[in-house]
Amino acid sequence: MFYMKNKKNICILGLSGFPDSISAKTNRYKSIVEMITTYEDSVTVVNRDVGKRISKNYGKAKVVNSIGCDIDSYTLRKYLRKIIVVFDFFKLIQVYGLRKIDAIIVYSYSFTDIIFYKLYSFVFRAKLCLDYVEKRSQMQYRKGYLSKTINDKLFEQIGFIVFDGVIVISDFLKEEVSKQIKSNKIYKLPPVCDFEYCSGRKSKNFEKYILYCGSVGYKDVIYFVLDAYNEAKVFDSFLLYFVVSGGAKEIEQIKNRFAEFPYVRVYSYLPYEQLLTLYNNALGLIIPMRQTLQDKARFPQKITEYLASGRPLISNSWGEISNYFKNRENAVLADGYLVSSYSEILKEIARNEIDLDLIGQRGFETGQKYFSEKAHFKALNHFLHSL
Repeated sequence: MFYMKNKKNICILGLSGFPDSISAKTNRYKSIVEMITTYEDSVTVVNRDVGKRISKNYGKAKVVNSIGCDIDSYTLRKYLRKIIVVFDFFKLIQVYGLRKIDAIIVYSYSFTDIIFYKLYSFVFRAKLCLDYVEKRSQMQYRKGYLSKTINDKLFEQIGFIVFDGVIVISDFLKEEVSKQIKSNKIYKLPPVCDFEYCSGRKSKNFEKYILYCGSVGYKDVIYFVLDAYNEAKVFDSFLLYFVVSGGAKEIEQIKNRFAEFPYVRVYSYLPYEQLLTLYNNALGLIIPMRQTLQDKARFPQKITEYLASGRPLISNSWGEISNYFKNRENAVLADGYLVSSYSEILKEIARNEIDLDLIGQRGFETGQKYFSEKAHFKALNHFLHSL
């Protein structure tokens, strides 16, 4: 086969906490690594972390830190992280010497970083490929900061031209990138997961609940879901579960605010396997999409895990959702990002007016077709080999 005869040295730069951290980014790259190594390409992940690692690999991939020693000083660690892109180069020298790297996959949205990485690609005669999964300039927390605004403008207006290829997560981002590079150098990789691993975790020991999982960075969406549930007044039919990630202080604030609602449960810092079990045993899995450019550009990683659970996706038709899902066929879609629309869906669920099992099964089939590792590993490998 083509892939077996042309094994490549592939390096991934820009990650942190791989593979131990529980995050959408880590889960995406676990799948990417598994897909790349299917044809026995050699993969090295260079974490942008300071400190020694206990685990030195993930599957067939080697995992190393940019700075592989423990540093006790918080101030020094903070400073080193600002210039860690320089240490990435020395780590590449340590791992590869001056041997050729066939492709470097970059997960970074720093304009400074990508200039350095372009220089590194010349040294190692490597093709440079960006994994582009979000439009940072549209993120609320970045607005109002001059340095972030300048970085995002440079990155989005001229940054893509330094890359030999770009992996995008949505059609919106694909259209944006295609203004700077040829379309045959762009590969769309939606959220993917190992469906066999994420499914088959059913249990009869769970109460009835609808689940939302998200970061405290989407606090407005968390409160939106709570408002829809309270407006629906379906407390006796099922509970509302939140699985929240982020800073300890912000999570504690949410827990304190929700303590007054006896039908609401808030969880955090769950092991990945426990999170998957909660997905598999929910009545439905809710993920509202705000009608913003940020949500039009993104495609949440948890959607593929939701689909793998076999439980129905509850969302609204916006961005990538409209490309893959139809209401009451393979998902339950609200009429826009409105509390009243989501509230009405919850009422219908309480009245047993929606066949959740059938929609969940069809969603599972959609997921296998478009959002599984098996659906993309051949095409992704072909793309990387053709750069």
